[in-house]
This record gives sequence, structure tokens and C-alpha cells, in this order.
Amino acid sequence: MNTKKLITTLSIATATLVGPSATHADDIYRAMRGPTNQQIDLQTNYSWNTINQRTAQDQAIIKYWTGDELGFFELLSLPFKQTKTENTSATGPGDITLTMGPRGRIGTNQFMLYGATTLPSGNQNTKPALGTGRYDFKLGTAVTALTKDSTLEADGVVERTWTEMGTIHPAPNETYAAVLTGGAFSSWGRAIAGFLGSVNDKGQAYLTARGIIRYTPSKSTHVELVLDVPINAKEKPKTTAIGVRFRLNVP
Repeated sequence: MNTKKLITTLSIATATLVGPSATHADDIYRAMRGPTNQQIDLQTNYSWNTINQRTAQDQAIIKYWTGDELGFFELLSLPFKQTKTENTSATGPGDITLTMGPRGRIGTNQFMLYGATTLPSGNQNTKPALGTGRYDFKLGTAVTALTKDSTLEADGVVERTWTEMGTIHPAPNETYAAVLTGGAFSSWGRAIAGFLGSVNDKGQAYLTARGIIRYTPSKSTHVELVLDVPINAKEKPKTTAIGVRFRLNVP
């Protein structure tokens, strides 16, 4: 493979395979609305893979919720990335994602249905690319099932992504799913673990194990440590990622 082709390949991979921690925020209480109508998440993720890409991504997520048994939610994700390969590097804003849809609660169980649009706000011409240069669209559903005392939980997600082909960084459509289980281990701590993975229309796939520990010092804030460890990948690089998430519940 010549140098120009190698750089192009790595740029496409960087734009589309930043790591599960950065692209999928599946979490404790995945489908549960926040305790207040507004929340702000600040996230830092660092990932590295088997084709020598290293990506640091900071992300702010602004959340808005309504209702209890039935309601609506909106999420706005604003990423900023620093990506490096052996010979190139790029720093700047990534692609913005807007997610919204109905949500609800039946007893202690909560669910959400959502649509999302990823906008080409990141620079697609850098090497590695900071953005895909295309519009992607998602439909998905998420569920959080809790025991009556909320001590134990199970979380699940199924999501389908349709990509805009014919761009500088094309990608096939993709189906993603995740299952995580866990619960409280103290009055201030909670942990879950499970699996997340995807397969696209070209048969490329990955399977990753995820573990999350949450520390809740007060009703208004919590901090999480997230670890993703690759299990298997087909025609995709294996990506390991570690992240820290801070959440503020805005009164």
C-alpha cells in the first residue's frame, strides 16, 4: 500500500471508528430520565487501536427532559477531538449529533424511542479526518429495567444508522446493540458491565466488553469511569478505550 493510500485509509478509519466510548454513550440508567429537566454531561475519552490510531475526545452533552410516565427528550452532543496516527495528527471540533424522541415509564421500568442526526461539522479534509463530511441518520430504542427497590438493573439498546454515501468518507449502514447489567454496591456507588457491538451492511463487525463505575457524591452530580475492551473484530481495528464522565443535574 502506497503512502497516499495508507493516509487516506487511516483518515477514513479515524472519522468512522473513534471507539465505542466516544460514539455510543450506553450507560447506567440508559433509558431513565434525569432527576431534573436539564442536565449537562462533560466527557473525556481516550482510545487506541490496532492500526496505531490514538484519539482523545472531549464532549459536552446538553440534555432536556419532560414528563414522568410519558414525556419527551432532546440531547445535543458537541465533540472536540485530537487524533494521531504514526505520521499525522489533527485537532478540532468533531461532528455534532442531535437526538430526540418520546420516553416513558411503566412502574420502575423506563424506555425511550429516538431519532438522531449527525451533522458534518468536523473538518473532513484533515489527516486524520475530524469529521465524516456526511449526514448520518439513526433510529433506536433503549430500555432500563429496575427491581422495585432500584438496587439491580438491566439496560438494552438497539439502533440502526443510515449513512450518506458518495461523500469523501463513505460508510455502509450499520446496526448496533448493547446489553448491560449491574446495580448498587453502596449508598454512593453503582456499577454495570456488559457487551456492545455492531455489524454493517458489508459484514464488518465488532464486539466489545464495557464496564462502568459511578460515584454519586450528591443529588446534583455524579462521576463515572468507563472502560471498553475489545473482544472480537471482523475487518475493523480492535479499539480499547477509557473515559471519564461528569454529570451536573441543573435545577
